[in-house]
Amino acid sequence: MERLYSLKEASPLCGYKPRTLRQMCYDKRIGFIKTQGGHFRLPESELMRLVGHKPAPTNSGAVIYTRVSSAENRSNLDSQAKRLEDYCIAKGVPVREVIKETASGINDRRPKLLRLIEKVRLLRPALLVVEHKDRLARIGAPYIEAAIKPFGCSLEIVNPAETSKDDLMTDLIAIITSFCARYYGQRRAKRKTDRIIAELKSKDGKRREKGA
Repeated sequence: MERLYSLKEASPLCGYKPRTLRQMCYDKRIGFIKTQGGHFRLPESELMRLVGHKPAPTNSGAVIYTRVSSAENRSNLDSQAKRLEDYCIAKGVPVREVIKETASGINDRRPKLLRLIEKVRLLRPALLVVEHKDRLARIGAPYIEAAIKPFGCSLEIVNPAETSKDDLMTDLIAIITSFCARYYGQRRAKRKTDRIIAELKSKDGKRREKGA
């Protein structure tokens, strides 16, 4: 049976806002099914048409996922995407989607990461390409790999090297903040986190001076 999507579920996948999709249903510009409760549902085939992807051979091409931890490094998203696109071209693999996200690698509720899994299910690419494992997830990458495997998609890591020190520090700060907030409460957590970060930076500076 063909899967049905609510307008809220379909919105991030096709790029139309829920209210726009609702109006398109009223105008009968798209195919839909109306539930007994009066809610619109989009069949998967109609959603694919809206996404703008022509039917492709099952498990063909690649979906690219790029990520940086903070807005300061956002310019790196384009360079990441360019490197991965060049990699796919060199392998003769067509790129079917490029997803860019700015979020911590330890955040398992990243909107675009969750959307990525759904894109893989819809598009059925042969490969999910990332620059290195930590770009996909700092923790839990094997679970994502297991989630896409039933759809005939394999995870391809271009560079197995670790991420930059800045990214690691950003994620470490996120972990410390999270644990401090739970233990000390929100206000005290910020002060505690600031002290811990200052100590870490101080120790790092002393190690560099000794190594010089």
